Amino acid sequence: MGNKITPRLLLGIIFSYGCSVQPSDPGLCDLKCGNAKIAGADPSFLIEPQREEYEITCNPTQANVTEKGVALRFLVKEKFGGEEDAGFRPVPSISIDPIFFGNFAPSATYNPDANKRLNPDTNVNEIPDQYKGIGTKIDDWCSDSCGVVSFDVGVLCPAVGTSSSSSFQVHSGALFSPPVVINIQTEEAI
Repeated sequence: MGNKITPRLLLGIIFSYGCSVQPSDPGLCDLKCGNAKIAGADPSFLIEPQREEYEITCNPTQANVTEKGVALRFLVKEKFGGEEDAGFRPVPSISIDPIFFGNFAPSATYNPDANKRLNPDTNVNEIPDQYKGIGTKIDDWCSDSCGVVSFDVGVLCPAVGTSSSSSFQVHSGALFSPPVVINIQTEEAI
């Protein structure tokens, strides 16, 4: 009895060959957004956050002045196979747009010049409100060769004894991830 190549095995071989990338830095996936594409509304694609909620606590001396950085990761993946044996594989080079609402960090660290856009009302390059607090440069807003999208965001510690929540999600065209909630509180002074 000879070896038989099933359609699933063939798909696995093609996927392994076509998606294997020798990274330039071992242990890291390559990030090249120059030819990234929009996923659109393809029902076989999904964007999932690594975590759906973060809890951050500030001490009283950090109130209203300290910015806390949060590393957010999302996986862009695609369903393949039939309904009974469906699987998922990561999808590289998908263009991503972030949506960030909340208590964002005001400093230049989390508002790089690369995220400025032309404001048609003033004809001046400025950072739109939805991009304030995003430390990842616009040139890196895509999935890497492992299908991972990385965003570093900054939130500001609220007033002493209070808390706030921020929401962050990403989309590619009409394909949206679930929102990630960042809860941040500042402890009472002792």
